[in-house]
Parts: sequence; C-alpha cells; structure tokens
Amino acid sequence: MHTDWYTGKIGEDMSPHAKALHELYRKNNPLAYIRWAQQNRLKVCINHGARLHKESIHIINNEPDLMMGYGPDSLLDAEQDRLAIPTTDYAASLFAHALPSKVMFSTDYRWNANGRNQWHDLRWDSIDRIRRAQPCGSAESAR
Repeated sequence: MHTDWYTGKIGEDMSPHAKALHELYRKNNPLAYIRWAQQNRLKVCINHGARLHKESIHIINNEPDLMMGYGPDSLLDAEQDRLAIPTTDYAASLFAHALPSKVMFSTDYRWNANGRNQWHDLRWDSIDRIRRAQPCGSAESAR
C-alpha cells in the first residue's frame, strides 16, 4: 500500500491543488493502513519503509501478516518532509529499526531518482545501498 507522511504546515499561500495534495499526504499515514489491515485481517505490504514511522515499523516487525516495501530510497532521502524521522541515510535508518526479514525490495515505482523532476537521471543502485545498510543480524533487537 502506498504511504505518505507530512507534518509540515499547509500554508495559505498554497494553491488549492497543493493544499489538497498535502492533506492527502497526511491521510496516507502508514499507521492508519496498518490498523485497517489488522481490523480486516489482511496481508498487506506497507510501502516506502512505512515512512520511517517507528510505531508502524514496530508493529510490522511483530505482525506476521504485514511487510514493508523498501523504496524508492534516493527519492525518500531527498524528501525529508515526507518521512517521520529526518535522516541523512534512509536505508541505514530503515534497517536500524526494521527486521530485514520484514523488508521487501519494492520501489513502488519502476524508477528511483534523487528528487522530483529529475527523471533524466535515474538511479539503479538501491541494492548496493541495502547491502551497505544491512549488516548481518541487524535490527534483530528491534522486536
């Protein structure tokens, strides 16, 4: 399931479209989808590393019917206001909290970029960043 995160201010200077979009970011909170999946007894993959939301990751780590999708990591690194925990290294932060067995390689998009509107410079090195961020046995204490 696609997730978002936004805790910033929805400014009066924003266009109606931008205001609506930022409100949708808030409503796509990973914890809301986790609770929905649990209530309905569904197997669900919560995408974008649950936006690094600690409570969501903790629940996913301990719930057999929940997984989380990994990426697009480069874009998530570039959009700090779309993560619950600001970080300089999304992959390292994710694997500091998530059990590797609960993380699926998924970009939710077929691309990965360093920022929006940089589609001409696609990145294909997510697997290298996962390997660097996930030392053997990492996050086993995250339970």
